[in-house]
Amino acid sequence: MATKKDINIFNDKVCLSTKAICEILHVTRETLSMWKEKGCPQVQRGWWDIENVLIWRSQVNTKNSDDPEEMTKAEYKLYFDGKLKAAQFEGADLKNAVARGDYHKAVDCSTDRNYQFNVLKRLLSALSRTIATDLSGFVDQAQCRRMENMVNERTKDWLRQVSKGNEKFKPSKL
Repeated sequence: MATKKDINIFNDKVCLSTKAICEILHVTRETLSMWKEKGCPQVQRGWWDIENVLIWRSQVNTKNSDDPEEMTKAEYKLYFDGKLKAAQFEGADLKNAVARGDYHKAVDCSTDRNYQFNVLKRLLSALSRTIATDLSGFVDQAQCRRMENMVNERTKDWLRQVSKGNEKFKPSKL
């Protein structure tokens, strides 16, 4: 219980001893010491201006800013430690996803795409010969060769445009 000796006046301010302020605010000396490190105003060693302490506590409790310039050093450190932990968690999550096979290496994707494109190229290149063979029973041999060359040239043109990444790709008519 606070006594008369726990109350003093400094610069016309009513001040309480550390023991008294701890009793009134229901906190420990360690908590009060931690508050002091965070910026709680203290008149002098062992004495606290109750009004300023209460004002400081209300500001701390109502502060809801993520602006680093408005933070105390301890809040600043805590804020960025949290951001670091979130980034580390995201990195670990990505590593786990890669290990599970959710993602593939860009080199693997590029190799797969090149392989598939080469297969498509071979199939399309063989298409002109297949068409000519199928038509050989219906038209003369010279006409079959002309058709085979025409299909072959158009196929090569299309493949050339696709391989260059032409966004305005327009296949010519057969």
